[in-house]
Amino acid sequence: MPFAVDRRDIEDTVVVAVRGELDIGTAPDLRVALMEAIERQPDGRIIADLEGLEFIDSAGLGILIGGRKRAQAGGGDLVLVSTGRNVAKILELTGLMRVFDVYSSVSDAREAARPD
Repeated sequence: MPFAVDRRDIEDTVVVAVRGELDIGTAPDLRVALMEAIERQPDGRIIADLEGLEFIDSAGLGILIGGRKRAQAGGGDLVLVSTGRNVAKILELTGLMRVFDVYSSVSDAREAARPD
């Protein structure tokens, strides 16, 4: 599957969906998409939808961590959607499951952001 990054706005949330393999060659594309999303919603919630991701390496993880730090610096946040075994295993092994809020769907991530 070729690598692709798509961004869509759902009300006050920006969703950045990633498909294919996220590695040192494709990570810069994700970085650009995340920075654009954060600029668009500097104090909002950005959702990185990793459901279409088949593989992620340390470069990809670094982009996600950097994106989260940048979002939080502006008063926002970056959360993940991931249920795929390969990606979940990497997030677990690296301890990032404890760092990021990880949801099973975009709708679950959006719902969690709503005030009670």
